[in-house]
Amino acid sequence: MPGRRRLLLLEPIPDTEPIAFRYRSSPLDAGLSERLLAAAASVPSRRKSRGTGHVYVALLEGAKRGVPFSLYVGSTGLGPVERYRRHLAGIQDGRGRIRKYGRGLLPKVYARFNPMSGRDKETVEAELADAIRRAGFDVYGPTVNGAG
Repeated sequence: MPGRRRLLLLEPIPDTEPIAFRYRSSPLDAGLSERLLAAAASVPSRRKSRGTGHVYVALLEGAKRGVPFSLYVGSTGLGPVERYRRHLAGIQDGRGRIRKYGRGLLPKVYARFNPMSGRDKETVEAELADAIRRAGFDVYGPTVNGAG
């Protein structure tokens, strides 16, 4: 039913080795969830069953003053969960935003894109980040329109 869907958050479980995950209700309300899903749906999928590229979207809390939630859009040759584990371990974690502010992954936002060819993953990553940004969300990640 439109306007009633809430996203599930794939959240890391503290003190597990390797880091395990569980599903929880996302802290985003139904309206924000719908807006985020609509933004993701506006991006064409380049899904390929034998692809090795993936995109992922992580929810960040408190990454920017005055903004309760932000999103991080990334791409990887690994699966999204393994890539998130690496962020948490400080491996290839850029500026450490996920390690510092990450709440978890939002699979419903990115699952329809995965897997894809390695060549397509950066394009989809940038298009997805821009679509989410245009929908009014604070986004860390690439940009195709120079606004990043």
